[in-house]
Amino acid sequence: MATIGSKHARKFVAQCYEQFGERLNRYLSRQLRRSCGNPQDVRDLAQEVWCRLLRIKDTTEVLEPMAYIHTSALNVLREHYLLGRRQSASLAGVDRAQDAVDELDCTAADAAEELALEAELDRTIALLPKMQREVLFLKTIDGYDWSEIGKKLNLTENTAYMYFWRAMTALKKSREER
Repeated sequence: MATIGSKHARKFVAQCYEQFGERLNRYLSRQLRRSCGNPQDVRDLAQEVWCRLLRIKDTTEVLEPMAYIHTSALNVLREHYLLGRRQSASLAGVDRAQDAVDELDCTAADAAEELALEAELDRTIALLPKMQREVLFLKTIDGYDWSEIGKKLNLTENTAYMYFWRAMTALKKSREER
């Protein structure tokens, strides 16, 4: 049986799992609930994220593990939705399957553009001050409210809110500059 990843990569993933595993599961669960997906898929999708992390050749290049995990989770969710659409289309008959294929063909260019925008967003997020990044992730990915964020980061609710809006302002400014 072949093993995935080097010993260093496995140790890196184990550390990330300990630190971010619960957060990833909450995020995937919330996303699946929003899209009427099957909550039982959370474990499978999370496992795919961890497998992708194992495939990294040089883990020292991952400066922000949570940002990398989040991007991987977005990609895994996107693939999950596309696969679900394809399966639904094939069950609905040949005409509907062809419509789905046409839709996927039309969105291929859009998907490439979206991936480029995501990469730019990841770079912009990586440039944010650490506290702004942390508050941004806790609010948008984990869905915490201001009091929970404040307790978690030892901040007042107003300070957490301020960090969030500074991060959002920086992201908006970056988008406008493109």
